[in-house]
Amino acid sequence: MDMIEIKKGGKYTVVSQSGKEEPMTTVGEFVGYTILGEEGAICFRISKEKEKSFMRLIPVAGLIAIEF
Repeated sequence: MDMIEIKKGGKYTVVSQSGKEEPMTTVGEFVGYTILGEEGAICFRISKEKEKSFMRLIPVAGLIAIEF
């Protein structure tokens, strides 16, 4: 099996822990990796139709799934 990687600029759906009972679903453009406190995180640019785009940092420990 080939190695799977997420690529900068690619659009992905990420399911992660939200602090509530139900997980949070994020759909956005992968920007890169960063550090959040002492933890690694992935960074996504979120664009909504009538709102400004914003960045969402998701701690790696909170990831449940990344859909390709």
